[in-house]
Amino acid sequence: MKTLYIFNRDLRLKENKALSMASKSDEISFSYLKPNDLDNMSEARGKFLIESIKALSESLNELGHKFYLFEEKPLEGIDRVVVSKVYNTKDEKIIHSIENWAKTNKKEFIVVENSTLYHTKDLPFSVENLPGGFSSFRKKIEKNDLEFNSAGEVESPSAFDLDLEEVSVLYSKYENVEGNKNFKGGESEGLNRLHTYLWENERAKTYKDTRNGMVEFDDSTKFSPWLALGCISPITVMNELHEFEEKIEKNESTYWIYFELLWREYFKIYSLKYGDKIFEVNGLGKKVFRIEDHDDPKQLYDEWCNGNTREPFVNANMMELLKTGWMSNRGRQNVASYLSKHLCLDWTWGAEWFETHLIDFDIESNWGNWNYNAGVGTDPRDRIFNIKKQAEMYDPLGEYKSTWIN
Repeated sequence: MKTLYIFNRDLRLKENKALSMASKSDEISFSYLKPNDLDNMSEARGKFLIESIKALSESLNELGHKFYLFEEKPLEGIDRVVVSKVYNTKDEKIIHSIENWAKTNKKEFIVVENSTLYHTKDLPFSVENLPGGFSSFRKKIEKNDLEFNSAGEVESPSAFDLDLEEVSVLYSKYENVEGNKNFKGGESEGLNRLHTYLWENERAKTYKDTRNGMVEFDDSTKFSPWLALGCISPITVMNELHEFEEKIEKNESTYWIYFELLWREYFKIYSLKYGDKIFEVNGLGKKVFRIEDHDDPKQLYDEWCNGNTREPFVNANMMELLKTGWMSNRGRQNVASYLSKHLCLDWTWGAEWFETHLIDFDIESNWGNWNYNAGVGTDPRDRIFNIKKQAEMYDPLGEYKSTWIN
């Protein structure tokens, strides 16, 4: 049997359930599904993605395999196509197109859940009956003590060639881009970050106390860029975390890392349930989002994007995003609140700006969090951040602001 495995947001060899299944073949070939927005990404986000693709390509080359750029065209000799499951309607449309292509060409098509801690069939509720908010979701998950959706071993079938271009055709645009020096894409880099944070610096012991810090790199885990592209699996993170708890320390902070991964899990199931609604200005439709009638809303939006608002704390965060492709979670909540609740602009503009720039952009988490902050999700309360008070709490000496505002 000949299998074509199509990588998407699962750019890793370790703890890859879909790859494990696909590898049970006589021969296998690997391709990459180019994202539709590659040409619209900021330099930092594009650089991190290309580094991740290149690292995977090099790993596959070492195993004797080429890495192709997938294209829907006649491909001879393939018996089946394997991909990882996606959790939002934008990606689903692309996967459905590939499924139609595969079936038209009489190839078996297999989708494997590969991006979450738990398999949807093992959840104590159906996707349609997802609890109304995160707290209810978390309590039901923890009450049922579910097993992780772990992968098996990856076998080593021989390679076969395809009539496709190799992924190296994507590299040129970002070859001379500096990117973010603190984040380099690829599986080994993600595993290195996990090891450094947990075992070298033992920062998991204090995560809950430092997670809102905005200056020191180790204030938070910084795992999200590699999780977003699937360079590391959330299950790999949890396995390492459990080992850390056994050998070093188990406390509220180590639990809180799992708590954050559960938020990621929640937004994937949330996106499955609500589909296209998460991209709409009124979200789930429980309320009408208020957009103020400004004389020049685009000017206000541009000022927000470029860090030229009346709030220095907002400006500092937006400048960090522009220059590095990164922003802390605390910063994201503040700038989202400012755009949606203070300026009362269309919050989807902000979500799209994050999509362009964030190196850890994840469709479900990005749009789910914007739903939450704009008050159009499952919890439609009007949360309005007091930006000045937030600045006093999280940047009392102005160190963060002075770093990013000259």
